[in-house]
Amino acid sequence: MLILIASVGGSPAPIASAIAAKRPDYVVFVASEPRGGSPGSADEIPRILEKAQRPKQDHEIVRLHDPDDPEAAFLSLRDALVRLRRQH
Repeated sequence: MLILIASVGGSPAPIASAIAAKRPDYVVFVASEPRGGSPGSADEIPRILEKAQRPKQDHEIVRLHDPDDPEAAFLSLRDALVRLRRQH
C-alpha cells in the first residue's frame, strides 16, 4: 500500500503532481484550520484533488489548529502515523 503524506501550504501544484504521478492508495494531508479570519490550507484540498484528477482519492486531513506550534504539529502527525501503522 502506498501512502503519501503531504504538507499543504504554498503552491498546491507539487502535491497535485505527486498524487497524479504516484497514484497513492491513501493520502494524508497536513493542513491548517482557518484562523483569525484567514482561510486555512485545509480549504485547498478539494482543489488539489481535482487538479490531480483524483477527486475521490481516499484521504484524511491532519488538521493543525496552530500551524506555528511545531510541537503540536509533531504530536498530531505522530498520532496519525501510529494510527496508519496499526491500520495498514
